[in-house]
Formats: sequence, C-alpha cells, structure tokens
Amino acid sequence: MPETLLRHWQMLRLLPRTPGRKVTTEELRLALLERGFHVERRTVQRDLLDLAGCFPIGCESSSRPYGWFWQRDAEPFDIPGMDVDTALAFRLAEDLLSRLLPATSRAHLDPHFRQARSVLTKAGGKRLAAWADCVRAISSGLALQPPVIVPAVLEAVHQSLLAGQRLEVAYLPLAADKPRPYELHPLGLVYRDSVAYLVATAWDYQDVRQYALHRMSRAVVLAQEARVPPGFQLEAYVHGLAFDYLLGEAPLLLVAALAPFLARKLAETPLAADQRLALLPDGRTQLAATVADTVQLRLWILSQAGDLEVLQPASLRGEIAERLRGAADRYALDHEPVPPRAAPDADREPPGPSPSAS
Repeated sequence: MPETLLRHWQMLRLLPRTPGRKVTTEELRLALLERGFHVERRTVQRDLLDLAGCFPIGCESSSRPYGWFWQRDAEPFDIPGMDVDTALAFRLAEDLLSRLLPATSRAHLDPHFRQARSVLTKAGGKRLAAWADCVRAISSGLALQPPVIVPAVLEAVHQSLLAGQRLEVAYLPLAADKPRPYELHPLGLVYRDSVAYLVATAWDYQDVRQYALHRMSRAVVLAQEARVPPGFQLEAYVHGLAFDYLLGEAPLLLVAALAPFLARKLAETPLAADQRLALLPDGRTQLAATVADTVQLRLWILSQAGDLEVLQPASLRGEIAERLRGAADRYALDHEPVPPRAAPDADREPPGPSPSAS
C-alpha cells in the first residue's frame, strides 16, 4: 500500500472532532513522526489542502498558527467501515455508558453513535440489528426522575478529573439555606441510580466525602494540582460500602423471620454469602446472614416491613420497632399527627468551610 495513502489515513484520524479544538500543521507533523512518517511541514500543508477538497475538514485561519479540524456534522472516518456488530456495540454503549463519558469524549463519539444508528437502520432485516430493541437494563428500586445538573458544572467536573486539578464550587448542603464555596480535590465520579456524586476531599481535610452534582450551582477548574490521599482507589472506596453509609465497623448477624414470598426471593438472590434459611413452625422462614451495619440495610428492612420481622440483634430489632410504631401512630385515624423522625440521610454532609475559606 502506498505510503502517501497510509499517511493520509493517519492524518484524518488525528484531526480533532471535539467542538472548539484544532490541531496545527506542526502538531500534525510531530504526531506523524511518532508514527513513523518522516515528512516536512510543507508536505503536511499540501496534504491537508488535498484532503480538505475530499473530506469535510475545516480550517481556523483567523489567527496563526492555523488550526485544522473535522467539521461538526462530519461523518466518522474509519477504515474499514462500521459493520453491524460494531454498530450494535456503539448503540448499546450510547444507551448504557454515555452519561459516564466526559463531555469531550461524548462529543468525539457522537458521530460514531449517529453512524451506528444509521447502520442498524439500514440493516433492519437482520435480527442482530434489532438486538438493541430487545434488551433493557432497569433499576430494581423506585424510578426517580434525575435531578437537573448545570451543564457547565458537569463539564468542569469532567475536566478537573481528566486533568487532575482542583475544583472550586458553589455547593448547597442539605442543611444550608444558600450555597457555600468549597475547594475540592476530585477523586472520582459515581452515579447511583439517577444521582451523580463527585467523590472528593475538601481543602486540607483528609476525609473523603460525596458531593451531589445537582447541588452545585457553579464550578471552576483551578490551576493547582488536586491532592489524592495515599493509596486511594475509587473501586475499593465504592466496594468498601462508602455509598451504603456504614453505621458501625463490625458486621451484624441478622436473624429474621420471613414471609414465604420474601423467603423464595432471597433463596434465589441471597442477602449474603453465608445466608442460611430454615422453616419455622408458624410457616415462616428463618433467615440468618452476616451483613454490614449500614443505612441501606435499615431502608431495605423497612421496605419489607410486612414480610420481615427482625429477631436479632436486639438493638436493631428495637430500632426498627421504634420506626414502625412511629409510622403506625402517624397513620392511626384516632391519633393526632406525630412529627416524623428524621430519616437517615443518604447524603453525607460535607465538612464546613475551613477558617481560611470564608
């Protein structure tokens, strides 16, 4: 295959698609050099002019050095063309993963997503092309509408994570009446159901907290490098039950009596690896399982209140009984309304402003 053709392919792949980005002739020459193409700058200039006559390539010539880029609505350039299998993968990725991508990556992939939809539409007679219409991933909980996130905030969060830089935000804690300024060291972005959380430390604090993006009214990426706690890994942090909000370090041996329906459900999807089920004389099933002592455990128990009775530990049984008595009092028609007790807050309150950050 002629070297000129290979070089042209590489140049087309190197041109940016992200709106606002461009690449200069010298940057292209250096990128080609890294890939084994030894060409002069004037050769790259001639190649770009030739390619612009055949492909939707733009040139920003209002200032020097000139910058080259793919035009916004240009179809993706790929060799070979996208087949049905690849199109299906892009189609599913658009549905399931697009919100996890940084804005720059999403903009870069949008032409591929459009092409994937086009390929699947044209291949409508093939069963594989219809696969995306045959599968869905849904949440097992109550489907809440996602909160509104300021687009500029989301972009700044993505940028700070990609660059490893600090972030200044105006954040509204649950207990506050107005936003407060925070300087954050971003560590990761976690989506839990419909809510996005920035995992970060604040100022010089060492404790890792979660900040809901929809409570940020403003976000600015700072020039300073973000500080990462020694040994921090987002995967370990999430799997360490940080988002289940531990109430005690030691696990609990949960013993409960289950109604038949719930017993069948937990026999199929166990609560824990050491779960044991045994039939009780009253027709219910006794559950014994070692579980983490978390807010999520209590919320799950309360959601199963009609089908589950906590037997042990006694402290948990008493806590659940108190919550249920309060609920029963509020629903009793012959009682005055009882003020509800504050529910466990699923969002940890961030640390307050340090003395140096008023």
